[in-house]
Amino acid sequence: MNHFHIIGNLENRRVHAFVEEAHALGHQTTLTSYLSLINNVESNTPFVLPKGHILRLESPGENEPLHRQLYRLGGEENPPKTSEFGNAKAWFRGYKRLLNIIRADQTFSSPKDVLEMFDKAIMYARLQNVGVNMPKRKMHISCFDDLLQSDAPQRLFIKPQFGSSASGILACSIGNNLVKCVTSLEMQGGRFYNNLKLSTYFGEQAAACIAFILSEGAVVEEWIPKATMEKKNFDFRIVCIAGEPRHIVMRCSRSPMTNLHLGNERGNLRLFKKTFGDKALTRLRDEARKAASAFPDAHYLGVDVGLESTGRKAYVFEVNAFGDLLPGIVYNKASVYRAEIESYPTKGAKEGA
Repeated sequence: MNHFHIIGNLENRRVHAFVEEAHALGHQTTLTSYLSLINNVESNTPFVLPKGHILRLESPGENEPLHRQLYRLGGEENPPKTSEFGNAKAWFRGYKRLLNIIRADQTFSSPKDVLEMFDKAIMYARLQNVGVNMPKRKMHISCFDDLLQSDAPQRLFIKPQFGSSASGILACSIGNNLVKCVTSLEMQGGRFYNNLKLSTYFGEQAAACIAFILSEGAVVEEWIPKATMEKKNFDFRIVCIAGEPRHIVMRCSRSPMTNLHLGNERGNLRLFKKTFGDKALTRLRDEARKAASAFPDAHYLGVDVGLESTGRKAYVFEVNAFGDLLPGIVYNKASVYRAEIESYPTKGAKEGA
């Protein structure tokens, strides 16, 4: 029997689902809220898990009080609302301060790995070190004018350095006297807000979006045209557990962004295999496995991986420390959480931070 110690937002469905699965398998759980650790951070007092407790960190999202506290811990006294995008560096600094006071002998994913998956610059470097196929990055881009130095038309993804999901991401076309971007950001009075509905901006508005995200700190990469099926772009979220690709969901969209929370659809994996063949799925799983090897101390992680337009080459677009929320998806008759729990050793330890 294991004893899992979950730190997260205790009202969140992720916490409830994991606890339910752990109890069904006969394991014990202890719950600690992120908010309860704020005093430890402010007094620089380590939060030490009892011996034998296995740390599981959950997503810090979807909680307005924690959102404000993390900004404050990161030095921002006037934090934006949860729906507003801005000063993500401050949020990340706050979250880093919080995770750095946690001490655990055994972990599902070490605080260090979680933080480095949130920082796309570090994440990309770790993936490149193990030879993962990734879109080429454009370096030394800090402002909109830097993107205008090329005479050739460019199709780029511009992603905030700190964060996850589609928040703040821009799919951009630049050249031939055109500037266009598709994004989940909504512009209102010079401020930017996350929206579940994508917006398309042209000209000065598009340039303003690009300049804003670059000023926040961003990574810029080539836009890999994705393979299509039934006139929709698609890619995959693959959850790797103990280094192996297991649960998989296909994500389909008519837009450049396939994230399911944006209203996109789950695809038909059987139809994919019939159309592209089993070898294509093997290529995807191989790249996901390689990506997981970059984070050997992470018991699980979500890998976003897709095929380029010809279907011949697989690319990893990013990894997500909390990318294991796939309700209804099973692998070898086990849900994601069940597989994570069953594959974690009942003896031995994964060294924590």
